[in-house]
Amino acid sequence: MKIGIESLNQFEIVRGTFTLAFVIISIMIGIRILLKYFSLKEKAFITVGLTWIFISSPWWGNAFSFLSILLFRYAFDAFLYLLLMNAFVPVALMTWVFSLTELTYPHLKYKLITPYYIICVSYLVYFIIALSLDTTLIANQKGIFDFSRTLIPTLFAFFALINVVILGILFANKALKSPDPRVQWKGKFFFIGIFSFVGATLIDTIFVGEYFLLRIIVRLILIMSGVFYYLGFFLSDKLVNRLIKETTTT
Repeated sequence: MKIGIESLNQFEIVRGTFTLAFVIISIMIGIRILLKYFSLKEKAFITVGLTWIFISSPWWGNAFSFLSILLFRYAFDAFLYLLLMNAFVPVALMTWVFSLTELTYPHLKYKLITPYYIICVSYLVYFIIALSLDTTLIANQKGIFDFSRTLIPTLFAFFALINVVILGILFANKALKSPDPRVQWKGKFFFIGIFSFVGATLIDTIFVGEYFLLRIIVRLILIMSGVFYYLGFFLSDKLVNRLIKETTTT
């Protein structure tokens, strides 16, 4: 759909700008984590990085459609927008499950990931077929950057969020119980990152429409959640020593 930046209202421009910033930062954080594989030789960091890249995918439609409007005066049609918005959610869940089982419960990895992979692949097949038949089977368009998911995509989105929380708690809890204060601090940052992401996602999902200030706050929380997620895996010695020192002196 041909459309220029002048056709967008102030809310759409601000929302698009903050969403694009969140997506770019998330991709950069994901790539930075992924590249740690080459120095640490730990394959789980490949999927840990991919997880954060794909976990930002529900906002790709908004971000890249806005960028396309800026560069080419073209807004994505419903098919492409919904493809970007939904297709990588099951992929994110699969890489998430693999990462956390690899790092925390390697002996149970295949028993845990098999049911998740079956559910995710089944949903992905349904999604592709439904989207190809009729985009309204996946979501109804409310505005240039607003789509309201139908029942099945909504249920899967909540299923993914619930499992992000459950697995995140298990991972953070194991880190918090570690005798090493460095690992404990990583667990704290990881916990904050996951819960701030899930909280912001729920708010963004529930409130569809023009909530100007709320949308900005949500995007800022999402950006910060990525930073905390990164610190949950890679905490500099300088920062962690300072945190440990401040904790022991108070």
